[in-house]
Amino acid sequence: MFDEIKFAELTTGLDYQAIFVPKSLSRNKDEKSLQINWVINLRLNNQLIQIEYSMGLGCMSDKNKRQLEAFCGKHSQYQGKTVARAEAEQSMVEVGKIPLYANVISSGHTIDKPPLKNIVHALLIDSEAIDFASFEDWAECFGYSADSIKAKSCYDDCLAIALKMRAMFGDKFAELKELFLNF
Repeated sequence: MFDEIKFAELTTGLDYQAIFVPKSLSRNKDEKSLQINWVINLRLNNQLIQIEYSMGLGCMSDKNKRQLEAFCGKHSQYQGKTVARAEAEQSMVEVGKIPLYANVISSGHTIDKPPLKNIVHALLIDSEAIDFASFEDWAECFGYSADSIKAKSCYDDCLAIALKMRAMFGDKFAELKELFLNF
């Protein structure tokens, strides 16, 4: 079981900001899958980490899922799928809101930002790069070719995140890693 109290202690003073990014302006704008996109800013101890973060619709808060279901429940079914649901999902990833009315896509419930613990967990996963002796060891562990320029770029990005996390959290960095071992 995740220790929420320990997490709160380790992240005391952390300023967390999530800014919604429309899919059409996101790094995954050309992907067919629907993702909710954010720019995440974390600040602590004069350190800033800024990342792009995406989450699938299934990762929305339970409250947002209920709101979407309530909206879709008002509309008829077509071939086993709620007609309005596809339209609602398309508009959600573009405007950051769950529609209230079928003909007004820009009004509705604002999509909740991702929980801080999910953001920290994602950053800690990326930070694992710092635990490897070399790029080649990291690449082998994660199934990348050690000759891949894209893999090297990914490794460098992960290593940069690890160094920022370590600078941001200091001695608490190791405690955070341990806390999230079974997340």
